[in-house]
Amino acid sequence: MKKFIFKLVVIYIFFSVAVNAAETGDAAISAVTTGTIHQSNNPIIQQSVSTNTGKVFYFEPGHFKFTMPDYWEKIPDKELEVYKNLLKKTYPNRTENYVLAFQRKDIDYFKMPYALVDIRQGKMPTIQEIEFEARNFAKKLRRSYSDLYRSNLFGEIEAMEGVYDPEKEVIIEYYRMFRAKDKKYICSMTAVFPCRYGFVNFHFFYKAENESKYIGVIEGIIDSVTFDKGYEYIKTKSHPEESYKTVIYIIVVVLGIIWVAMRFYGRKK
Repeated sequence: MKKFIFKLVVIYIFFSVAVNAAETGDAAISAVTTGTIHQSNNPIIQQSVSTNTGKVFYFEPGHFKFTMPDYWEKIPDKELEVYKNLLKKTYPNRTENYVLAFQRKDIDYFKMPYALVDIRQGKMPTIQEIEFEARNFAKKLRRSYSDLYRSNLFGEIEAMEGVYDPEKEVIIEYYRMFRAKDKKYICSMTAVFPCRYGFVNFHFFYKAENESKYIGVIEGIIDSVTFDKGYEYIKTKSHPEESYKTVIYIIVVVLGIIWVAMRFYGRKK
């Protein structure tokens, strides 16, 4: 999985416009291992348990868990609500329903690098719907960020087509956009996980100049995502009810043909 994502990013960077940005000299990161369980005040169960490789975070409403480094943390729900309200007020056409946010410790909330998770509820997607999701990424991106263009906050957006990894059963989407206020590029990598109830999207945001620093962390988080038994994705060609309707349609058509043939044959006699 890590090699898969790394190759995608390398290929994209090789063929894209080179980023001319100076290093900012971020402070060194210190990892802290507490070995404790942290539970939010939210009645919904949200736990992070420290391990040798990071903290395993379980999001009960979505029935999934993932591992993030010990020097990353969950952004409080109240801060996420403030962010969502501001986003909705500023860009009313945005439709994402963010349910979770997390980021590197020791920085202000929603300062890069950070991640947002949203859930698009629906039926378990078919393989055709997953392939369409990947193919439609660039078009969907342009539509989603139309408000950003009009606000003059961001300039050009360079997007790589979404790619489906059948081994991990995840779609990887990647793009870079030019931020006007500091004339720097921002990168975004999204991991789209199909599951029993639709799609779960992990959106990661970071500065392009720090890509080599954080790409490994992001790969590790994506690779660690797992769903509870019964909520994982099961490959299907079409929805059961759609297959049922197709069978009925075929039967009706066949009976119609037989009826027409019998009437025609009866007239000839």
